[in-house]
Amino acid sequence: MIPPLLPVPDGLAKPTDELCKTCTSLRFTPRLFAVLPGDNDDESSDYSQRFGLVRDVKTKSSHCPLCRLVLLSLGPEVPDEKDGELIKVTFSWKTTGLRKAHSRKDQDRIPTIREIVPFVETQGGGFVDYPTPILFPRIRILANDVPTPHKSLCARLIKDQIDFAMVRNWIHICETRHTRCAGMHPDLGRNIITDLVAEIPSLRMIDVIDNCVIPAPHNCKYVALSYVWGKIDPLTILRSLKINTAELEIPGALAQAIHYDRIPLTIRDAMTVVKEIGMRYLWVDSLCIVQDDFGPGGSKMQAIAKMGLVYGAAALTIMAVMGDATTGLPGVRPGARRSQPIEEIKPGLRLAFMQMYQSSLAESVYDTRGWTFQEDRFSRRRLLFVSEQAVYSCPMTSQCREDEVIEVEHAISEGPDIYTKEDDISEVEAIITEYSGRSLTNISDIYDAIAAFLVIFQRVLGANLCHGIPEVFFDWFLLWESLALQTRRSGVTPSWSWSGWDGQSNSRIWSWYFNSVVKTREAQKKRTWVVWYHRKAHDSEECVRVGSIAASSAGDSSSPGRIRDRFSFDCSQTLPTPRKLIDAPIYIADAHNPNPGSGFLQFWTVSVLFDLDKVVTRSEENVESTHKRIGPEYGQARANICGRDGRELGNILLHPDWLNAKVPGRHEFVVLCEIRADPRIKLDYDEEIDKEPGWKYKIMLIEWRGEGQWAERVGLGVIEKEDLEYALGEGPVWKEIVLG
Repeated sequence: MIPPLLPVPDGLAKPTDELCKTCTSLRFTPRLFAVLPGDNDDESSDYSQRFGLVRDVKTKSSHCPLCRLVLLSLGPEVPDEKDGELIKVTFSWKTTGLRKAHSRKDQDRIPTIREIVPFVETQGGGFVDYPTPILFPRIRILANDVPTPHKSLCARLIKDQIDFAMVRNWIHICETRHTRCAGMHPDLGRNIITDLVAEIPSLRMIDVIDNCVIPAPHNCKYVALSYVWGKIDPLTILRSLKINTAELEIPGALAQAIHYDRIPLTIRDAMTVVKEIGMRYLWVDSLCIVQDDFGPGGSKMQAIAKMGLVYGAAALTIMAVMGDATTGLPGVRPGARRSQPIEEIKPGLRLAFMQMYQSSLAESVYDTRGWTFQEDRFSRRRLLFVSEQAVYSCPMTSQCREDEVIEVEHAISEGPDIYTKEDDISEVEAIITEYSGRSLTNISDIYDAIAAFLVIFQRVLGANLCHGIPEVFFDWFLLWESLALQTRRSGVTPSWSWSGWDGQSNSRIWSWYFNSVVKTREAQKKRTWVVWYHRKAHDSEECVRVGSIAASSAGDSSSPGRIRDRFSFDCSQTLPTPRKLIDAPIYIADAHNPNPGSGFLQFWTVSVLFDLDKVVTRSEENVESTHKRIGPEYGQARANICGRDGRELGNILLHPDWLNAKVPGRHEFVVLCEIRADPRIKLDYDEEIDKEPGWKYKIMLIEWRGEGQWAERVGLGVIEKEDLEYALGEGPVWKEIVLG
């Protein structure tokens, strides 16, 4: 069913509106926005047209409706100039249309309308970066005004409240026509897990018809809510607790004022949505997990461990993109969403700014939170609530929007299924990069909120996570780099893991070596030597091999013979020396690892002393002649690594506070493994990448804690292999390290 168009209301144009001289000269008509037979438009017929300076557009936007619409599409913080150069606005005219049936190729789109895509650049054509730009802004004609019988992809007027008949239609088309959208997310066992209750016996659901919270019926069809709690005090809202579970199971319990008034508005609105789309059951964390049933064996930990299944098995996930638990869902109640950005250019020609939901998502707190990452990624069907409308998305439809006309019932896949790559290490590296940059209200959730992704790490690598680091290729995953000015989570999580630092991290094995898991496994046998042990507890002498099961199946790269062949000094000792640690910090438990440790590694490797000196500013030509920089600073400070006779061996990025306090000075480094020297040089794997030239040593700057009982990571650097002979003091020594 295609919903009818709403009539255009009177009074859309302001009494003082008048097109400026520039906009009048454009001579816009409805015909310009329609592709008619004989027009010969295709994707290659796009062209650009200058619109004016940003500062002038801002001035004229008070009375010119087109300037006002263009300015809105560029975002609230678009600047007037950059480095003294004025910034101009340019139109890019583009044609677009639906793809032919059963095609996924962009070249198979049939042009039906023309749209304006505004963008900014300096007068010299330079790129302009500014806060909160709108992603891919589009301005389209209102469907009521287009001079063609077909209106697909034109802008649609929407009501102040959601048209739930339209939402039901989206879901119906998906359920009846989209074969790839049914069932569980493939990485969670689409054809294996048939009953979620069997997987999570403690599973509970809100029954929105009987207004109660009940044990989930077997094989029930349900909706899940993904939202941000915000700064709400958990003690002030209605939660499922051991003391009230029986009371909340009574039909009508949630409708009683004593309970209903304590349900956050976003959850209340979600209950309304579930009823309006003709479903009965809703899963929400605060009411469907017994919040005080924690500890080993408790239902809370059981539910958290299976959170990916909860969202992966849901028939639909409601994503509250804007606001938090107290905000509500825009469009469910009157006056709860922004007005639609439409301007009347002249009688009979109304244009609308159509913002992609990804832009709202990028600006939201929702997209920065740790828990919402797995909730979004494992959901098959999503109903997103952004400021001005609801948007439906599934694996076979990029987006169905309230403000866009679609006149066909088939939908063509916009891309491959999530997580279907084979033999690609970048798949798991991308998870670490994205998750490490997100925030958590309670840092104690850091391993819980990524637990759903364990199935991906196990599929791609055959590995569990050890305090956030994959146990396979452990040496190379330890080489993560910061993508922000990070601060240490001291005493909370280990320094050797990205989890030990607040700020985004990036593991780039795919970049500096290769993205193939198979090829990486072979390289590890030659380029690594450390036998990694994990201490079980501070008051215990027991240590276990990191990833011992996975390591034995992959082949051991750390035999004594291999190590002796690498170094000229005695390096035969690899077993951990029995010891206990006194007054060492207790880290967050690695609860999802089947054989968890304390977060303290114990291992033998080469230790060296080098001097650190502050970098002296050089001219560009001199910089090029010295050691290559090791990467972008992200607010960090750079120091030189110097050896015997003052020889400069490389450089390292450090937190500026640490550098100012400790540099210049002599410091200890441990040699971790070998690494490809320059990731910017792309080599043919079979012929060049494994040849000896280009491989260097990756070294970790450490600092000792606890009166010398354990060390912590400070930063990473790179030196040539032969640079070990320039080590200061006793030179390179084989040493046992306890790393926390």
